Amino acid sequence: MKTEETITPYLKKKHRDDKSGYITIRKTLNRKSTYHSLGISIPESHWDKHRCKVKSRVAGSEQLNERIEQEIEKLKKPRKRPAQGRKTTPTEKPVINLDYIFIHHLDNLKRLNKHGTAGTVHSCYVHLSSFRGADNLRNVSVEIIDPNFVQGFEAFLVGKGLKINSVKKYVATFRSVYETGKVRGFISTLANPFIAFKANRKSTAPNTLSKMEVELIKNADLSGFPDLINVRRQFLFQLFAHGLRISDLMTLQWENYKMGELQFIQFKTKTHHTIILNKHSWRLIAEELPGGIDDILNLKINGTVDGTECAYTYDEWVELYKTYSKSRLPAILRDVDKEAIAKVETLRQELQEKSTVFSHLLNMKILEYARTNPKGFIFKILPEKDFKDFDFSRGIDLPISLYRLMSSKTAIYNKNLKELQQLVGIRTVLTSHIMRSTFATLMIDETEEDFFALSKLLGHKRVSTTQNYISSILRNREEAASDKFGNLFN
Repeated sequence: MKTEETITPYLKKKHRDDKSGYITIRKTLNRKSTYHSLGISIPESHWDKHRCKVKSRVAGSEQLNERIEQEIEKLKKPRKRPAQGRKTTPTEKPVINLDYIFIHHLDNLKRLNKHGTAGTVHSCYVHLSSFRGADNLRNVSVEIIDPNFVQGFEAFLVGKGLKINSVKKYVATFRSVYETGKVRGFISTLANPFIAFKANRKSTAPNTLSKMEVELIKNADLSGFPDLINVRRQFLFQLFAHGLRISDLMTLQWENYKMGELQFIQFKTKTHHTIILNKHSWRLIAEELPGGIDDILNLKINGTVDGTECAYTYDEWVELYKTYSKSRLPAILRDVDKEAIAKVETLRQELQEKSTVFSHLLNMKILEYARTNPKGFIFKILPEKDFKDFDFSRGIDLPISLYRLMSSKTAIYNKNLKELQQLVGIRTVLTSHIMRSTFATLMIDETEEDFFALSKLLGHKRVSTTQNYISSILRNREEAASDKFGNLFN
């Protein structure tokens, strides 16, 4: 009797509507079929059902198709008939190497548009490749990953001169990829090779600006540098909008403006966040309006100074208060001129009323424009035409082309900040992130604000993240509190 044998790779799905399946090889002999799964799951879109292999455009396709061919060759070999009374051994499970689990993990991240995480995973992959040297990761089976391997990788990173927090980040990334491989069925061992690894990172004092440096930036004469005037406005807005991240600064749209607040989905964490604006952040947003705010700046607001009725613009009221209070500062400090102190306080209250009027006028002007241009970016950093089809309110990640465009614009923004730093004459390096740590530092150091309120203002999901921003300040407060307690006793 003639035997007919066919061996066909295909993608086996558990349910018809599933978007992914396991690479499986069907062997048919004399109309009887047996199925051999490779234990590898891939999206249906990556499988070429006509050629019965992984599509060539898919990352790692060459390696996967080679695995399929190897399994087919094994199935073609005639199986020896076992001796009478002896048990047969199960089919040997294919060996998964370290290279494959990284490629598979990267492929999933890219499909989900997790480009930032993918960049970190790729860097970890490069460091691991360097760690193994001539022993390519394709030759490193996941079965050999044990505590000694992990400790060796950590020591290698330290030896390369990486900062301790970077070392911890890359080992933690390696652990994440390894654990994902377990979940996907690529790694069968129950052992935990990362059992001795401690992921706790070292608290470091963040780079921040002092109140004086912020004032220097705020008051610097940039009349000869119109482009830097825009950059300064955006930079200061990051501070006055609760340390706004650069990604949120770029993606804020006029529809996010709701009656004196900004309500939006944070680009990084995909969580809802609200920023309550103040007179500074109101003005910085209003200055982005196409028509400007000259009509409001030139508006005379009536008031009273020393019992005399007068009318000044808002900026003139501010300057009047500064000049008036400065001229009477010596008497106030000596606490000898009660009348001068009362007059300064009266003028301060007068200025507060003018600030309320000024903010109200700005708010109404912003609302009027926001209603007619909801999808426009507030700050003109990103080109609107490239993002017209993307909805930031859905909280989804950008495709790779738009992600790279944002990264490019961030690099340009940082380059402009370096130029601003040189013009102002500040030694502290200006970056797109420094206003976030500056806001946290000034809030704790200058306002004595509640720690949990600060965490809420920053939009942190975990209070521990906020602690990293102000660790040095907390240390100073601990020392001050200790000294204060010690002074209770003689």
